[in-house]
Amino acid sequence: MVDSITPDYIDALNAQRSAADPSHMRFVTANAGSGKTRVLVARVSRILLQGTLPNKILCLTYTNAAASEMQSRLFRTLGEWSVCSEDKLEKELVSLFGRHQPVKDLSKARRLFAAALETPEGLKVQTIHSFCENLLLRFPIEAGILPGFKTLKEKEKIKLEKLTQDEIYQTIKEDSNSDLCKAIQFLSSDNKDLLDDIFEWAIENEDKVEKWKLVGGTSQLASILGIKEESTKEELLKEAYDLTDWNSLRPKAKLLLTGKTQYQDMGKVILQCCDNSNKIEAITNYIYLFLNQARTLNKRLIAKGFNQELHEFFWWENKEAQRIFNVHQKSLSYDCLRLNDSILTISEAYLGKYKYNKLLNYKLDFQDQISMVRNLLKNKHVSDWVKYKLDGGIEHILLDEAQDTSETQWEIIDTLNESFINESPQKDRKNPRTLFAVGDEKQSIYSFQGAEPEIFLKKINEFLGTNDNEIRMQMSFRSAPEILKFVDQIFVDNCYLEKMFDDRIITPESSINRHLAHRTDQGRVEIWPLTETPKTMEEADPWNTRPVDALSKVSSRESLAKNIASQLKKWIDSNDLIYDRSKSENEKKPIYRPMEASDVMILVRKRDPFFHAIIRNLKTLGIPVSGADRLKLQSTIVVKDMISLAKFTLLQSDDLSLAEVLKGPLFCFSEEMLFEVSYGRNKKGTLWKSLKEKKPKIANVLKKIIHASKIYPPYEFFNFVLNFKPEPSSSFLRKIYLRLGLEAKDALEAFLAQTLEHQRTRAPSLQYFVHEFISEELELKREMSENRGQVRVMTIHGAKGLEAPVVILPDTTGMPKVQNNALLPIFENEENKTFAGYYKNISKTNSLEKLSHCKEAKEGKIQQEYLRQLYVALTRAESRLIICGYMSGNSSKVNENCWYEIASKAFEGMNTFETEAAFGKVQAYGKGPESPSVQRLKKQTINVSVPNWCHEMVTKQDEAKVYINPSRLLTDKKYKFPVHSPLRKNNDFKFSHGNIIHKLLEILPDVELDKRLDVADKILQNHNINDKEYKNKISTEVFSILDSPEFSKIFSPGSKAEVSIIGSTKNFGKNVFLNAQVDRIYITDNEVFIVDYKSNKDVPKTIGDVPSIYLGQMAVYRDLVRSVYPKHEIVCSLLWTNKPKMMILDGDLLDATLTQLNSVPN
Repeated sequence: MVDSITPDYIDALNAQRSAADPSHMRFVTANAGSGKTRVLVARVSRILLQGTLPNKILCLTYTNAAASEMQSRLFRTLGEWSVCSEDKLEKELVSLFGRHQPVKDLSKARRLFAAALETPEGLKVQTIHSFCENLLLRFPIEAGILPGFKTLKEKEKIKLEKLTQDEIYQTIKEDSNSDLCKAIQFLSSDNKDLLDDIFEWAIENEDKVEKWKLVGGTSQLASILGIKEESTKEELLKEAYDLTDWNSLRPKAKLLLTGKTQYQDMGKVILQCCDNSNKIEAITNYIYLFLNQARTLNKRLIAKGFNQELHEFFWWENKEAQRIFNVHQKSLSYDCLRLNDSILTISEAYLGKYKYNKLLNYKLDFQDQISMVRNLLKNKHVSDWVKYKLDGGIEHILLDEAQDTSETQWEIIDTLNESFINESPQKDRKNPRTLFAVGDEKQSIYSFQGAEPEIFLKKINEFLGTNDNEIRMQMSFRSAPEILKFVDQIFVDNCYLEKMFDDRIITPESSINRHLAHRTDQGRVEIWPLTETPKTMEEADPWNTRPVDALSKVSSRESLAKNIASQLKKWIDSNDLIYDRSKSENEKKPIYRPMEASDVMILVRKRDPFFHAIIRNLKTLGIPVSGADRLKLQSTIVVKDMISLAKFTLLQSDDLSLAEVLKGPLFCFSEEMLFEVSYGRNKKGTLWKSLKEKKPKIANVLKKIIHASKIYPPYEFFNFVLNFKPEPSSSFLRKIYLRLGLEAKDALEAFLAQTLEHQRTRAPSLQYFVHEFISEELELKREMSENRGQVRVMTIHGAKGLEAPVVILPDTTGMPKVQNNALLPIFENEENKTFAGYYKNISKTNSLEKLSHCKEAKEGKIQQEYLRQLYVALTRAESRLIICGYMSGNSSKVNENCWYEIASKAFEGMNTFETEAAFGKVQAYGKGPESPSVQRLKKQTINVSVPNWCHEMVTKQDEAKVYINPSRLLTDKKYKFPVHSPLRKNNDFKFSHGNIIHKLLEILPDVELDKRLDVADKILQNHNINDKEYKNKISTEVFSILDSPEFSKIFSPGSKAEVSIIGSTKNFGKNVFLNAQVDRIYITDNEVFIVDYKSNKDVPKTIGDVPSIYLGQMAVYRDLVRSVYPKHEIVCSLLWTNKPKMMILDGDLLDATLTQLNSVPN
């Protein structure tokens, strides 16, 4: 049975219900596949059912994908409750609570979906970074930042980093004696790339730099190395020179000259040192005589058979050798101190300028937001206020993937939780406020982002205190029993679980934690023999154009990639059975179906040539594969093709770019076709010229593209190219997908988004866009959680939270190591591990014995995470798990601590058997679905019939209505709007001169005569017109009109001001609607007078001088009013306020103008 009711299953359900109970704070540790997300959804559902508003719940997850998944699951659950039958809803609530619920709770459950949708802020399911960003937007002043900041995007980050580096270089150029300049000179003297590494490290570890400064910088490093501040390396070497008995060394050197070449060279060096007046140079050369290439003491310097005295003198354990080696180590200590002091100096200066540049651009990165929120909530002056405002909005905090929460992020959670714990007991609250955290210390694999499993385990211990009521969810609902037994064999029986963490903090519960399987069907684990390097040598190909870092065709990694592809093809083609979890759970019995490409997930440790070899071999055999989970946008083929096309359109003599375009998916030229076009050109001839002569049809297509590049901005240009149809049946976009596959879609969309971003931030330019784009390195993260019917090849970090019926681990023989350029944390000794700063080794060969324990501790941490990565990788598998690997080079064995060896040792303690694979024999554990009695589902073939309407011509749509302002129908370049007063010193004000005149002429005619001046003054004041001269000018202009008998008729009591008219006329068609605002209308029994005010400084002398835009405007007014008053005579006039002067427009002139306006598209 799939759903067997066992005591373990009942315990698992009770553990989930206890974890989901919102009446208590909970810290839950949960094995992989034990239903963490299900518990989170259940807890939120129960919180909502107890009456808490959705916006009072804060759910924090590790990634946006996890937040989206949790929110969609929650809404799916609530949505089903709102429409399902009463019996089903009651069963759902019984499953949720473990008991029957009152009838009133059923109706409440149905209303939760609507409540969640209608709540203004909705359910807050977000990442910790999103929460911090929103909090800073809410309390910017309290956090010490200006309102309106934006989160720094990756592209903006790259530009700011480059800008900051340029400023650093400019600073040292201006002051060559500064500490910063000396630090950069010291760092750049041996390794030019080291400075870039330090810049990158500083940006990613801003909190570490601050922490380093707080412990006194390099002072503690100096103390550990035994260096006094006032001493120098030069003094040490001179003192060592003085203590050397050079007189006794001369005869020894002469004796060495009688020996073999190696001894003769030593003798010559010693004699040169004896005669060298430069003490530092002499002692340095003398020191190197005692050292080997690894910069340790040479234990076989002089053979005993050559000379006993010399052998004893140069013997590595002798007094002189030890003295020299101590001097060497002390000398390295000085170099180490100076190196790390330089690193800290540069990091501080760089981060200071980088922070300032972010501030200037109103930008904050994720680390800024985390740190600022931590500081905001810990600031005693404002924290109480912020917490008070937050307490009114948050009643429950739920933290997912708690093992990946960094120390700084935990400080934020703890600060928020303080108000829950310290809440006054007198406070009348129906339901307690709670913190819920769920995680699995075995899955903590994000140390590079500050996560440490020890922090999570420490939090659990603090939470429990004397309380033993820890909730541990052990039952896996994901993996088959055989896979879980294999995992337990490694981590419990073979004791690798203990090696995942520091001994001093590991909890007893972790050391005995076995997995319980809910599934009862048979799974399978296979371990393939290591792939060795083929013995046949690859023949050198003089025309080989493969990249230099591509795998050899006969390498062990290439062979393994081929084996994986061939095995998958065999499984898929032969309809190999796989357990269908979804259908089995619904049907309550095991159901199997044929394996599909989407069932397979291939996990690697890093994206190296082997990663790409797997994808390439899968494609070669026609197996659908989703491609890389992360792409360097500039490195993707489709983007390279687009850039090559753009380069060619900008410079047609660029033969290389044109050749790339012709070979690409747009034109699909073969080598022969390209040669045919290229061959025969003279020295000055270009490929473009030859193409026009030999392939005129293709050249014509390119001519159209070149023309488009000149008239369109980047986004529109590339859209034009993609939608261009060189032939009626196929666009360039279709040709790209046919050649490169649908995985090119993500890269294309990201590329087009970059063109839009370019146009949003600056004047569009194809040339500038190309220049800017190729100088950047943008990474595209592709979401692999969606099932696209393809094999997923991804890193273990990318697979976190995902699962698949079949998981293959091919990258199992490599071992992680401390990078040469890594900065390692310092502590005094193995017993006292108090943080004392950071240090970097002088070089790979020059390491300090006094700091060896720090390096060993770092290597231990890396090995611990290496084991946790293995646990994560193994537990992604549902039904079938394959372990394989390859030999490196000519090696005959692999590291005994690598994943492959760990898995092999686990197989020794299990009941395994030999079975046949596509490429040979393999070892397996678990039979899998081989029983003929199991129920099988046939592979579904989807027959899609194309509906008839797809072949029919699209009928013409009704034309959309067009709304036109009459004042914009005709244009006249001589006139600009609005018209500003020549008397105003500052034209940057809200209302133009004309607007003020219009407003006064609108209002004043309806005001009593004796009050008009006062009203006019108030209107001018409201419009911030305070200049006395200007006020008099406006008043004179307005009252000269209102007081003139010539204009009394149009301002009589029956006239109307600012009359809105909207409608269509026969002259413009029914789809064109004219929207007019007439300044003044006066209607009699026979006539309609239309008056429009014009406040231009220059008044036309005759009607012939009136601008065409005014004539068009009045012609439309006349046409609109005529449709309303067809029996009236329509009289149109312009009132020039600056004179004042009334100009009546001739009807024939307006009719002629109307004829011109009919050319406006409708």
